[in-house]
Amino acid sequence: MMLSGKYALPLHLEVQVSQRLRFIIMIAHAWCALLVLVLTAEVIIKIALLIMILASLVFYLNRFYLTKRCMPCSIVLKDEAQVRLQFADDNVERAIIMGDTYLHPSLVILRLKTENGRVLSLPMLRDSMSGDQHRQLRVYLRLQQYRMEIVRKKTPLINA
Repeated sequence: MMLSGKYALPLHLEVQVSQRLRFIIMIAHAWCALLVLVLTAEVIIKIALLIMILASLVFYLNRFYLTKRCMPCSIVLKDEAQVRLQFADDNVERAIIMGDTYLHPSLVILRLKTENGRVLSLPMLRDSMSGDQHRQLRVYLRLQQYRMEIVRKKTPLINA
């Protein structure tokens, strides 16, 4: 089947920083801190838990917003589940899409395995790219899942 125009492969997706993801991370950590404060426990335990929550907040904000190495700024989707990732530090990695990628109209968690064996989980909320690009990504991933399912059904199980 040939695709034409903006639906042809390879698909070029420009990824932006998701403000919604930042908000969700901050609200989740604030909620946990509030629960620790109302907890009936020793003060030292509360302080230790609050320090762990703060460390978690710093880790995730650093991972998704400050480090140029964790979130790509450009994704190129090719045929046969091949992906090219362009990071802000001009590093390029090639990867394949894993079968446990999560799809939802508002959120895609893109699970990739790079050439060097590293597994990446990239959360793609709707505000991290244009609406049309987010839809194209979901359609492409749904098609890849369909292809993987067909291959799985055609391949007989080997009992060892």
